[in-house]
Amino acid sequence: MKVGDLANIVQKLGCHTPPRLKQRGVGVVLGIAKCEPIQHPRLGLLDMGRNIKVGVATGEIEIFHEESVKVI
Repeated sequence: MKVGDLANIVQKLGCHTPPRLKQRGVGVVLGIAKCEPIQHPRLGLLDMGRNIKVGVATGEIEIFHEESVKVI
């Protein structure tokens, strides 16, 4: 995934089983940023992945976790 790619966004909401998914449409990847790791008292550092800034077809600019964004 790189800036300028066309992507489909399916956002996972909460931590339900089965997961609740919300179709957010298509958009263009505008930026990619590495998340800061979180320090957990017993587990140590937890890698949170990357945040993807997307210009959605509705005209909004939103940030999603990388699991929600799939390149078309």
